[in-house]
Amino acid sequence: MKKIILPNLFRVSMLVLMFFSLNMNGGKAQCSVSYTSSFDTISNSTNFTAIANNGNPISYLWDFGDSSTSTLANPTHAYNFNGGVVVCLIVGYSSGCSADHCDSILTMPNVLSCSALFNYSNSPAGTSFTNYSNTNGVSYSSTWDFGDGTTGTGNNPDHVYPANGNYNVCLTITSALGCTSTYCQNVLAQISGFNCAADFNFSVVPGSTHVDFTDISTADSSVIVSYSWFFGDSSISTLSNPSHIYASPGTYTACLRIETAAGCTSSNCYSIYVGNGNPCQAGFTYSANPATNNIDFYDQSTTSDSLVSWAWTFGDGDSLVGFNPSHHYTLPGNYTVCLTVVSASGCYSTICNSINVPPVAGCSAHFTTQVSGSTSVFYPDYNSASASYTWDFGDGNSVTQIGSPVITHLYPLNTNYVVCLTIQDSTCSATFCDSIGIGNTVLCSALFGYSVDSTGMIVSFTNYSSPATNYFWSFGDGTSSSQLNPIHTFSQVGPHTVCLTMTDSASGCSDTFCNQVSASNACNPVFSVQPDSLNVLGVAMTFSVYSPCGVPSSITYSFGDGSIVTGNSSVVTYSYATPGTYYVCVCEIIGMDTLCFCDTIVAYRISNGIGVEEMLHLNLSTYPNPFSNSLNVEFYLEKNSAVQIQLIGIAGNVVESFSDQKLVAGEHHQVMNTNNLSSGFYILNINVNGSKISRKVILQK
Repeated sequence: MKKIILPNLFRVSMLVLMFFSLNMNGGKAQCSVSYTSSFDTISNSTNFTAIANNGNPISYLWDFGDSSTSTLANPTHAYNFNGGVVVCLIVGYSSGCSADHCDSILTMPNVLSCSALFNYSNSPAGTSFTNYSNTNGVSYSSTWDFGDGTTGTGNNPDHVYPANGNYNVCLTITSALGCTSTYCQNVLAQISGFNCAADFNFSVVPGSTHVDFTDISTADSSVIVSYSWFFGDSSISTLSNPSHIYASPGTYTACLRIETAAGCTSSNCYSIYVGNGNPCQAGFTYSANPATNNIDFYDQSTTSDSLVSWAWTFGDGDSLVGFNPSHHYTLPGNYTVCLTVVSASGCYSTICNSINVPPVAGCSAHFTTQVSGSTSVFYPDYNSASASYTWDFGDGNSVTQIGSPVITHLYPLNTNYVVCLTIQDSTCSATFCDSIGIGNTVLCSALFGYSVDSTGMIVSFTNYSSPATNYFWSFGDGTSSSQLNPIHTFSQVGPHTVCLTMTDSASGCSDTFCNQVSASNACNPVFSVQPDSLNVLGVAMTFSVYSPCGVPSSITYSFGDGSIVTGNSSVVTYSYATPGTYYVCVCEIIGMDTLCFCDTIVAYRISNGIGVEEMLHLNLSTYPNPFSNSLNVEFYLEKNSAVQIQLIGIAGNVVESFSDQKLVAGEHHQVMNTNNLSSGFYILNINVNGSKISRKVILQK
């Protein structure tokens, strides 16, 4: 929720005039402003473009969030750090009206390249893909086109092809900094003759670019008849044990592909550094931890300077960026684990090793949940075909199953439940309980108040948000906190634009609240707003006002549609005639002071009151929320239906859509591409056979 704040004294006088104007003129349109930003990869700077609305702008004031300002209409600014920062723009109009707009952007002073790469191997279970993409240690997402009309996600997926044959497989990666790369190669899928594995050793002649390669591939039931070496510099070889001299020092990805007389194929790749620079070599060891039933990994990489990044893929679809991680595997077996390290000088190296995960010693009744609407899916950590799983869902219902760990339960009410799982196997037993929240996917709101000490620089924050599991504070000065109620010392007197993002892992709910913080406006009221869940047929919004400096004698609400209500209640419900964006102001009187606060809100329906069967069991899920480059939409259809998905901007315009299509019954997954959209709130509408459900989602870049 982006907060629009005017300078304190000017804002109070303007709001008082606005209330009289609204009473006399029936809701005259407010002036407003927004902006867009784009990163210039040539100059390594960010270009800002002001978008002035409803007037003739005569002055601009930009606060870039790093103590730098500008009075240009469309400035360019270079940041000297990577990370998130809140940028604010204040515009004055010839009419005397003033408006401002704050938003968070991602600074990128150092453009990091990315390169997609993968290889594959066949097994009785299908074709396994191993991702060797390089983003210089930056996290990334992967999208796969398997060449048989199907697609997938995940860094290291497994895929079952319908028949033996050649398939053109493409991998597209997108890094957290927005870099995108696509790599395609021909994949020979096999459903027989799997007993081969490509592998090799290499030796770099010290101080040179000369590398000797030695094949150590295995083929249990056949003879290797073909070797294909790709040295990473456009050179290839078909020898079994080649040598290669690279033209210049650097890091190269060398790959070997083998084929046996029985038709088995396999590939493997390693990163190799050659030359006199700062070489680095990835390496790791691992051990099973009986106390946690996890696998603990220990970095053994070497470098002549220092390592700055460690990126792990664990062979089960999960990945992590960090040092010496601990990972939990759901099932025992062999997994290919890869570590990519990056040094301070830019050297990077990748190593992949096969590890063996032993069976879990004893039972673990721990479970995770995925909540969608009134339905929750439960996933136990312990998986055994002989185990007995007894679930107490906390709503008076329980069930016992043998060897079926994953279970789905439909809850009758939107509230919190305590769920317990008891596992009984032949040699062990365990019980674990946890609380979950049902029906809270949109009914949450971030909010905070604050107080300032006598210096004007030490600020104590009070969190008024709905209960959540994670809190992230951005103080607008390049620092942040994850505490519930932090105390922060600023280097100078404000105002500072502070943002709080709350996330609840159980319900999937997330919301952001921003406010301008200074000693001069510490007593201004703040308010949160969310849909009224008891009135799903209208556009009813519930407003909750928090007063930091005492109990007001009266509170006046201007709802942005020409309606004004005055009373003494800090919680009111107001129904808008139509969904849309409204500029709401709340003014309260405490003693002799009149204190005001304004905010742009989005009024929308939770649903339109439909009760047809396919919408009751739609199980709509949107993730991640907040999202950055793309939004995933998952839903379940009871029967074949006409479906339309739209992403609506706060101005009511359709910014992305999935046009009407006839979809078959079952589960569906749609990705909404949001690379070209600006940060802010959006409404996701899904229309099934003429009935609609809406969700609020947040785009943060």
